[in-house]
Amino acid sequence: MTRTKPAAFGPPALIFLLGFSILTSSCQLFSWLFPVEETDGPAYSTAQVLIPGVSAADSGLQASPAPSGSVIYFDPNSYEYITRSQSEIQLSSTMPYQMTAKRYLPVSGQALSLNAADSSVEYHNVFFSIYDTTTGSSAAPVAQYHFPVDQNDNFSGYLYFPATGSFYVYAWQSPELYLYPREARSVPQFSSALVFIVNVTEAVPAELHYLLPTERVDVGTQWVRDYATSQFGHLPAGEAQVRAVYEQLADYPTFSYKFYNEISYPGLTSFYESEDISWTGIFCASDFLRIKQGVCNDFAEGFAALTRVLGYKVQFVSGDTHEWNQIFIDGRWRSVDATWANNYSESPSGAKDIGIWADLGYDDFSQADFDDAHAGYFPLEYSY
Repeated sequence: MTRTKPAAFGPPALIFLLGFSILTSSCQLFSWLFPVEETDGPAYSTAQVLIPGVSAADSGLQASPAPSGSVIYFDPNSYEYITRSQSEIQLSSTMPYQMTAKRYLPVSGQALSLNAADSSVEYHNVFFSIYDTTTGSSAAPVAQYHFPVDQNDNFSGYLYFPATGSFYVYAWQSPELYLYPREARSVPQFSSALVFIVNVTEAVPAELHYLLPTERVDVGTQWVRDYATSQFGHLPAGEAQVRAVYEQLADYPTFSYKFYNEISYPGLTSFYESEDISWTGIFCASDFLRIKQGVCNDFAEGFAALTRVLGYKVQFVSGDTHEWNQIFIDGRWRSVDATWANNYSESPSGAKDIGIWADLGYDDFSQADFDDAHAGYFPLEYSY
């Protein structure tokens, strides 16, 4: 499947996100919702950390020029301005509307269900999109980040800026199918909840961009980083280390390929069984690595998250209804399809042979055969 990128918007007035698909942009199901028994790895937490190497002596929010104004909030029903207390996504009360930052900006707040009748439903992530104020809808977002929400409705994290300039930052409501997975609550879709402006005077150095979080690849989540280092950090860097990551994802039934309406999760099956979203992306990497069930984009995101934490440059290759990875090792890009390695019965070979789906030193791997098996998914898109 193709990784979606929402369209940009104009100046902060009546912000209404229309005309794009965001059905693959939700990462929503977290630890306290899943009946998953964790027998190895670190204890789960939604805590976020700064990506190593990004911080500099005076990076982050700048005191001069002085921040000004207050975050603008919107009512998703009327698309009119509202107060912070009326918004379901509430940033820290001290968050200004316009500020200056270098490299990154910390954000925090709460994601609430303010409707008393909906006390059984909660936000599970907050999704931030960053757009250049000079290009508006004519350009793709500069960056997109997801922050998990904890049991007390709190979230926090870091917005990283890969370029300098003036940027709108939006937090917006996901489609209701994903925002409220346990109850069919009707909420207007594709509408931003808030907006603020950040003037960035120093960007994250280009050589660090490949280590940053990206859409649904939440490598800023401490648990993801701890998982990667505890499971694979003891191995020497290179092909063998990446192969260990791949083989864990390929190991069935440790991990298993399942449509979302087949996954055992309270409320998920009954809620989704009538919806045609069997392979639509709803997890982030941290979700998938915990529940260990998902579809192709989940396997690709899990592989990307683990290897990115370990310091590798990894990207996504997206076709019509399938997604896999390329990872840069020893001076060249290597093809890796952890999905077909795990879900061998659905792969073109129909055989349990993980060596043919990863260019990681296996004797039976053939790039020509790999490309031929994936030819049906052309044209391809490449993204981080």
